[in-house]
Amino acid sequence: MPAPADASLTSFRYAVESTWNTSPTGAYRELAIISEDLGGDVGMTQSEEIVSDRTPPDNIQTESGGSGNIVCEAKGGNAVDGNQTWDDFWIGALAPAAGFAGDATSSLFTTGVTITPANVGGNNDRITLTISGNTWNGGFIAGGIVAVTGFTGVRAPLNSVYEVFSNTGGNTILTLTKGPRVPTSPGVETPTAGTPFKAQLCGTITNGIVPKSITMERKYSVANEFALLPGFRVGRFRLELRPKRPVRLTWTMLGKTETSRTTTISSSVVPFSGRKSFSAVSDMKAYALGEDGHSFALNEFTLDFTTGVYAQDEQAGTLGPIDIGLGTLGATGTIGFYYQAGTIFDWAQTFTEKSLWFALLNTTTGDALGFDLPRVNFKNPRRSTPGKDQAIKGSVEFQAARGTDPISTNSYFARVFRH
Repeated sequence: MPAPADASLTSFRYAVESTWNTSPTGAYRELAIISEDLGGDVGMTQSEEIVSDRTPPDNIQTESGGSGNIVCEAKGGNAVDGNQTWDDFWIGALAPAAGFAGDATSSLFTTGVTITPANVGGNNDRITLTISGNTWNGGFIAGGIVAVTGFTGVRAPLNSVYEVFSNTGGNTILTLTKGPRVPTSPGVETPTAGTPFKAQLCGTITNGIVPKSITMERKYSVANEFALLPGFRVGRFRLELRPKRPVRLTWTMLGKTETSRTTTISSSVVPFSGRKSFSAVSDMKAYALGEDGHSFALNEFTLDFTTGVYAQDEQAGTLGPIDIGLGTLGATGTIGFYYQAGTIFDWAQTFTEKSLWFALLNTTTGDALGFDLPRVNFKNPRRSTPGKDQAIKGSVEFQAARGTDPISTNSYFARVFRH
């Protein structure tokens, strides 16, 4: 009798389908996961016939399908640098017409320039980065998302993720918003080969109506044992930033079924790229309500994004779904923080609309991941007293609707960005 399959030796990988429920036979990409509970769903009912001895005379199959969750640690990464991680799942959730765009646009400086940061007069939420000795990339246009790394000393808090407000003065004055303020007497940044300065446009997608599906394969440590899960679409993702643990993502999937195999379906497996997991402390770099990215702090943050997918599984003569349909998008979440001021509670009571901006950034690797909801409202505000010998914490829930970014004037429900 063979030894039981070992979870620590299991390989979990996937490939994007060109046609729903048609499993690719080419290269599959391995994923780093914490756990998953994907599997087949078999529905049945008992016969309602009456028999004289009270026993159920039969079981009747009524449905079939596949579902489950994938739990992982949140990471950045992008295909341009050869370290794509969860891109296909983000695309599966938002269903854009095309993939991420913007990764190749950056400004990297090692010598010969100085960068002077300053706060913008008349708007407390914007800063300028004025460069001499070179220019900013002309692709930094209003509404773009830029991850900035390389500030040192008192300027280090400016390493963050911003939305571009403008790029003027012949691409020498970059005005950014939704980030921290410039400290008093900041001086200038003079990059060197040892401490380079980089402003990198993040790849972005916004919501669309072009569905994507994937096949997943589980390779067990037991010889010749595989499980195949075709025809799956993202039904939900949940991001959780909690104290004292890595940032987590949970993907909820809905698909065709699960079947057993004795051979792999893939021609090769691309190993996981090994990107670093985001920390809730050192990598939490950007959180803005409206353009204000400097007045609010977080203890906890959750984002629940639902795609509304549903199984089309009621066609007579066919076992299981004939497709997974697209449904209505939804985005809700919670914000938890040490209570210091009542601003956000006043917004909840007056039903004030704000945009919500949340981003993670590893300043060593340059990996970034973030979310832009151009229109949210707040509900269920709480700032009650929990008991003695502890800080009072506040919390508020939010819900998104389609909105317009006032900087780019683009209208969308949600935007995901990463690098």
